[in-house]
Amino acid sequence: MPFDDKNVEPVPRIKKSTGIPRSFMMEVKDPTTKGAMLTSTGKYAIPTISAEAYARGKKEKPPFLPEEPSSSSSSDDPIPEEFLCLLCKALMTDAVVIPCCGNSYCDECIRTALLDSEEHTCPTCHQTDISPDALIANKALRKKLDRVELGDTEAIGAKKLVSPVKPLKAQKGCSSVKETWTTAQLKCLYAIARSMGNKQEELEAIVHQENDDMFATTETWWADSHNWSVATDGYKLFRRDKQGRRGGGVALYVRECLDSLGLDDGDERVECLWVRIRGKANKADIVVGVCYRPPNQDEETDELF
Repeated sequence: MPFDDKNVEPVPRIKKSTGIPRSFMMEVKDPTTKGAMLTSTGKYAIPTISAEAYARGKKEKPPFLPEEPSSSSSSDDPIPEEFLCLLCKALMTDAVVIPCCGNSYCDECIRTALLDSEEHTCPTCHQTDISPDALIANKALRKKLDRVELGDTEAIGAKKLVSPVKPLKAQKGCSSVKETWTTAQLKCLYAIARSMGNKQEELEAIVHQENDDMFATTETWWADSHNWSVATDGYKLFRRDKQGRRGGGVALYVRECLDSLGLDDGDERVECLWVRIRGKANKADIVVGVCYRPPNQDEETDELF
């Protein structure tokens, strides 16, 4: 006989922290804490990155922030709503479509919303279990917004925007991002694997938790036989295995939405791989390299670096 007492509060569903390393978790005492998970030891914890995000609040959004029109701008055209992100209310950047309801958002905004949600809930239609990897690049909309970034406001049906396009603000350590897109806009995670075979699940969890654009790793210890499930959903894999002996090897995962191409480094003795990420519109390309030098490497090979 089912128990149906409206006076009894339902027990909240608690997720398990399977796949997330303990070093990336912070213990909490209250199981109702936002994002709380049940660990293998029976205690409650939340991902450290989530705790930092909750404490910090929403990041400044930005390349484009529409301002309130002044009385002198009556001849200016407002930005059409279909080009504004439903979450940050600014002109979309890296527009993506969510499959449940077909709405478009900034890639960063919707990914953050889904990852922060207990059940990966769509913020518009409220459907649950929507994976961030299911987001689809809105290529047609991106092309129009790229033209706006170059000053062609007629691409979205406006003669002049109420708010001009603002340049990206350089983060600490970056002198300028006006002419090129730099690492200020791309997140990259690096780890020494020492055999990816028994760490694949943990590393995948970290990559998706951190929402990185790239993930570089050394000492993969892969061989030609390791072609099973080494790829990660939503990412393109570039790899260079150590030839002739066990150990070594480098790899780079790049988000699929980035136009990336592997480059030939020319010498098989050096454990390096290089990937070119093409810039958008008139922005310069970025070349990313992953290299590993074994402790006992000979001087001749050292010189090749």
